[in-house]
Amino acid sequence: MKDLKPQPVPAPDRTLPQPSQDSGVLYGLPQIRVRPQYPALKETAKSSGRSGQSGQEGSADVSSCNKFYTDYVVPRRTGGIMALWCRHAIAMGFHCIPVAEGRDDVFSALFTHWPKAPAVVVYDFACQLASYATAREPGFFSNTLFVVDELHQHGHSQCTPSSWLSTYMANDPNLRHLNSSAAECGNAGLSRIKKSVAYSTAPHAIAITRHFLSLWNRRKIKELHTLQAKDQGRGGDI
Repeated sequence: MKDLKPQPVPAPDRTLPQPSQDSGVLYGLPQIRVRPQYPALKETAKSSGRSGQSGQEGSADVSSCNKFYTDYVVPRRTGGIMALWCRHAIAMGFHCIPVAEGRDDVFSALFTHWPKAPAVVVYDFACQLASYATAREPGFFSNTLFVVDELHQHGHSQCTPSSWLSTYMANDPNLRHLNSSAAECGNAGLSRIKKSVAYSTAPHAIAITRHFLSLWNRRKIKELHTLQAKDQGRGGDI
């Protein structure tokens, strides 16, 4: 039981950042922690490595939510780019994944780059991400709500509604205006460079993705400022 006792969140380490061309990782926030190993959880390279899950993480996880493994991971085992997005569809950063996207990709990105965990994490596999993250870093994620977005929640027929964003939107006014499709919108934008990245070397693929997301973010921020100006104008007329 001693090994299972929650450990304090490691202090930020400012010596970690590496060039994105070498690491394949680029976030707006610098890396401030190293992802620890969790021997009490009997992690393996397949279950918690940078590849996340490729349909190999254990029968218990697979049986608890068939939606992700059977409909998404198994048919699409190729790697690619995983980006994290804010609610305004602005990219917070990205990293390269060698095989199928998994829970550890989200967990590791948040834990190693965010000084404080986000209040809300919307993810199409949040039903499993919540237990995965809190089992490893309960202190860091103690105040984080993990929810499945409205688009994907209907595919989680075996999951409790407590993992659905719509459940909380019905009771929390602060969540009713949350754009749960922001990540889908951003990932659809990334598909524009899919072919260019596929035929590029790794450093060139990272450079292409970086420049594309820089332009994407600039356009989204400009649109956001325009909307804010219009709202302020309407408020002044009242």
